[in-house]
Amino acid sequence: MTRIDHSEKMLFMRIIIIVLFLIFSLQSWTKADDISEFEIEGISIGDSLLDHFSEEEINKQGIFYYPKSKRIAGVRLSKDNKQYDSTQFAFYLSSYKIVSVTGIIEFDNNINKCNEKKNNIKIEIEKIFSSIVPSEEKSTHPYDKSGKSIVYQTTFNLNDGSALHIVCYDWAKGVYSQNIELTDSLNISLRTSDYRKFLTYEAY
Repeated sequence: MTRIDHSEKMLFMRIIIIVLFLIFSLQSWTKADDISEFEIEGISIGDSLLDHFSEEEINKQGIFYYPKSKRIAGVRLSKDNKQYDSTQFAFYLSSYKIVSVTGIIEFDNNINKCNEKKNNIKIEIEKIFSSIVPSEEKSTHPYDKSGKSIVYQTTFNLNDGSALHIVCYDWAKGVYSQNIELTDSLNISLRTSDYRKFLTYEAY
């Protein structure tokens, strides 16, 4: 009788352990698949840009528009940044709802340090998205017509179509934007599925 009771008790304990494992696994999956759980300088996808910056600040910095659509626009802003040199946002013009947040770290033409930092961040992200195999891409940047500027990109594609990008830009000397010479930088970007589709099919 004692053996039977002990066996039943052990079986019951095993069931509890399995149930708890499933509960915590599902919780971690939910967080891993929801890009809004991530923040860059305290700002998340889905926030209103007006919750963090005034219209005056946004307009003063200068909004940039895409060539073929003004449904979504972008702006580069910095305000009490702690981890990044600047932050860039894409948002719906109608509501100011954020569809992409990018943290930018300047590396002053040191692509080796940039890629080292990129790899360290990738390792940390892989701990969160343990079931996702990131894609790796090396390409020339279309902005530089000489073909000498290189992009090193790691992408984590989430189940809902959103994505997390870790990108190093290796700019060639003499490439300018708005009379400013571009220097190497690391971009960590969160993008919704709608914004990704916008960039592919609507923006250009």
